[in-house]
Amino acid sequence: MSVFGNLFGSNNRAAPTGAGNGSSAVIHGSTGRTTVLPGANPAQNLQGGQGSQQQQQQQPQEEVNPLDSQLAELAQVWQTPTNADGKPIEQTPDPLYQPLFNFKNEDIIKQAQGLDFTAGLNPELAAKALGGDPAALGEFVNGAVRAAFAANQITTGKMLNDGFTRHSQSIDSALPTRIRNHQVVTSQSSDPILSSSAVSPMITAMKAMIAKNNPNLRPEQVQQAAEAFVTGVADVVHASKEETVQKSKQEEPQNWMKLVGLE
Repeated sequence: MSVFGNLFGSNNRAAPTGAGNGSSAVIHGSTGRTTVLPGANPAQNLQGGQGSQQQQQQQPQEEVNPLDSQLAELAQVWQTPTNADGKPIEQTPDPLYQPLFNFKNEDIIKQAQGLDFTAGLNPELAAKALGGDPAALGEFVNGAVRAAFAANQITTGKMLNDGFTRHSQSIDSALPTRIRNHQVVTSQSSDPILSSSAVSPMITAMKAMIAKNNPNLRPEQVQQAAEAFVTGVADVVHASKEETVQKSKQEEPQNWMKLVGLE
């Protein structure tokens, strides 16, 4: 199994070989293409039997390019990770980028409506203040403000403690991912071409995308997958060009005059 089959699972389309359906496959060494002969017997193809030749002439031949299966395998790197049910795996949000305090106006108003600021007031001072006693009025107002200030300090202190506790927990949960991402970014290829300034940015971008979509992969697996994708694409492009060159040579008519030295 290839690198992508090991890391992302094997979802590749296998090139038809004719096994199990009475067909046979012929490999063209010059082009790398596989010609599938539907309904033909492999033994008859090897022996050159007349029945096999007639079937080849009567039934259409289907050509399968091996490069298609390689491209299908490389395409796995762009697929969205799924769970056992085939549904996309939800990405876990970064806890360090989540709000430290969640304020909702509706909740604050609802909590304020349940508070009773008169519970701590002195009824005797209230009666004296209403009777026109200036000193009692001042003491009554001062007591009310003190009670409100104390309640605010208690609420704020509890909110800060809870918030910083959640923030510390967020740091603990995000730290392994931060370390992994740092290892992914700083890892370098041992191949001088892949680590060159021309190819290295492409590898880095591929690693970032692979690491984000596959959080369970280790840094060395991410590096391996990124390198396998880039080299795999290069191999497919090279093979395609070679196939085009070979095909053009086969289609070019033979110049016998040039061959015998008369030109």
